[in-house]
Amino acid sequence: MRFNQTSNFAANLLEIEGEPIAFQRHEPIKSEDGEMSLDKSTELSDHTGVSERKLSAADVGTYSRSGIATLSSFSEHHDSAKDHLPGLSIVGAAETKSANQSHEAASAEAASASSKESGKNAGSKENTPEEITAKDGSSFSKFGDKWYRLKGGEVEEPSSVDKNDGGDVVVKGKDGSVAEVHNRDGSHLEKDANGEWSEYTKDGARTDRKIKSVETNKNGDVTVTDEDGKKEVRRHDGTVFKYDEENKLTEVHFKDGSGAVQKDGKWKYESEGGLASEWEVKDVNVLANGDVVISGNGKSKVINRPDGSAFHYNIDGKLQAVKDKDGNEYLKNEFGIWTDVNGKQVSVKELPNGGAEVVDALGNKRAVGESD
Repeated sequence: MRFNQTSNFAANLLEIEGEPIAFQRHEPIKSEDGEMSLDKSTELSDHTGVSERKLSAADVGTYSRSGIATLSSFSEHHDSAKDHLPGLSIVGAAETKSANQSHEAASAEAASASSKESGKNAGSKENTPEEITAKDGSSFSKFGDKWYRLKGGEVEEPSSVDKNDGGDVVVKGKDGSVAEVHNRDGSHLEKDANGEWSEYTKDGARTDRKIKSVETNKNGDVTVTDEDGKKEVRRHDGTVFKYDEENKLTEVHFKDGSGAVQKDGKWKYESEGGLASEWEVKDVNVLANGDVVISGNGKSKVINRPDGSAFHYNIDGKLQAVKDKDGNEYLKNEFGIWTDVNGKQVSVKELPNGGAEVVDALGNKRAVGESD
């Protein structure tokens, strides 16, 4: 049997030997192709080109939170279906009504018990599959302690799937080694059955990059080493470092799109979005605590912290701009007054252990980028 994913894995919209099957859900979900909210009384369309045609009762199965599906008119496929999807049980039409009634009764009983416990068990992760979706659209679902992904019409079971703070997704195969890396820019790296690595652009085109190895550490950092000795380190916080054949830093890019690139022995600063800046960079250093310090003329510098916060100092070494880990920016104007991006006045005080304290007009305090 061949399963074809036409929605995300959790939606369980499958195609069995060319015939589209839609499942009902016993929990609210959203369809990928719209804002439609689905519940246990709503059928998914079959997406065969007939505009929003609903499948007949004989064609529609149910999908419960426990992973049980019932399907009447395709019971002849049940043996192979069980081999492909976890917890999938396909029964005959006579059993369908009974299964649905049993599920509804169980749901009502569970809801009653839940209300008595003041909602303590509501939304339990034990019954709700965990989902991770990469920038390139690759989707992974975790049921219990196992991960699943539909790819090329086949169900794969990676040993682990992790998404770091920078948005990169690392997938490990059954042997525990890295099998795929889905980058936050939509590109990805993939290892084939022979252990050979390939790089693909966000458009899916294969590049000519020759990759020697891809490794990850306990922090979630990913190190990609090319055959020519060049290296790329994708840190768990979203910072990307690139090194040449002699292991010298040549590029650094932050999660917000800013960074610095060395060309012909000279550093160039890039503002958010990767736009070139006129600010002349003299040096770039990575400190032991993970801070990246980009230094310019005089005492001017930008300090980017692993938590995503950033501090800009002018040529006299005075703090001129602050950005917190959530992307909120605070600027000091030519009169020495600090404001947020909306022009509302704030006060900013540098802290002795690094970072700053921002206080708004209401007296609310926010600590930004304190060093350990």
